[in-house]
Amino acid sequence: MRSWLVCLLLLVACDHSTPFAGVRGGAEGPLTDTAPFFLTIDTVQAVAWSSDERGILIRLGRRPPLSPPDPPGWVRVPPGLEVGNCLALLPAEGGSALWRHCDVGPEPSGRVALLGEADVSPEGRVVFVRVDKPRGFTFPIGARIDLWVVDTANGNIPARLQSLYRDSLGRSPTPLDQVNWYTALTFLDSRRILALGQHLRPDGNAFDRGWFLGDLDGSAVTWRTLPRPPSGGTPIPADNARSLLWWRADGTVTLTGVDGTVQEHGTIPRGEQSVVTSVRCRGMQCLALIRTPDGPQYDRYVVRRLQLAGLTSDSVGAFLHASMAVTAVGTARGTVLVTTDRRLALLPGVVPILP
Repeated sequence: MRSWLVCLLLLVACDHSTPFAGVRGGAEGPLTDTAPFFLTIDTVQAVAWSSDERGILIRLGRRPPLSPPDPPGWVRVPPGLEVGNCLALLPAEGGSALWRHCDVGPEPSGRVALLGEADVSPEGRVVFVRVDKPRGFTFPIGARIDLWVVDTANGNIPARLQSLYRDSLGRSPTPLDQVNWYTALTFLDSRRILALGQHLRPDGNAFDRGWFLGDLDGSAVTWRTLPRPPSGGTPIPADNARSLLWWRADGTVTLTGVDGTVQEHGTIPRGEQSVVTSVRCRGMQCLALIRTPDGPQYDRYVVRRLQLAGLTSDSVGAFLHASMAVTAVGTARGTVLVTTDRRLALLPGVVPILP
């Protein structure tokens, strides 16, 4: 009988490349014998493939000390500590988590630490936003927000990269045109990071201040503004991180160099009520998921393969899934990460494997 005393379990197609550093322990293999294959046993808050799709970074919650007995996968909260959340790095070939980081703080301080936006490099360095906030105050009043990095191959002690948000009695000292909050963190390679810079106000409103490219050097990061095409959009790495593909929900795509030089314009065909929800590239090809409502409980997803040369596309598949539940497409494995009953699961064989 298998031991299920694990942090997290998953099943994906096997990959023989070198895994992330970390101690393999707990169960190996599937939770279920049929699709969708469940990757976690309970609710996840956020999920992202690593840049090379050899791992999956997830954010999950923790239960308070007086909750019912914890099932496998939940982290016990020591007595007298606040309830925050955790980050975990799952190996893409299956089994228990390779790395986990949880933040706790002394209950008498009345503060709680929350882990936010995060991404992982091919070498296993995790960059994340950490929020330290007073309990009972409306976010972000009284919060201290910083950008951190931790090398999962060399322990679990993070280093602070940058101080972000601060306020004093509900007033922020950061000028409105400056960045004090990052979202959409994405590694281009082992050092370069994409991020959407925003200005967060004490009333909770955040205003975009543009896309930035960060150079990570040890425990320091240097940011510069990333040129954005006139059509706007969200950038993703393309052509082995030599280019960026900017895409929009309306199907507009623009291929640029990292320096902002526009190379191609194009459009991903979609229906009148359809929106592009996810795009991911591998080499000179990309996969796009196009969502169309299909009744009150389901969405229909059309998969289109996009060629970077000329930005032409063709339809390569379709599937149904619960409304608003598809999370991320995996180009190297022919899989899509989804949420099913708030648990993370894997749909195999619904998209083609890109070379």
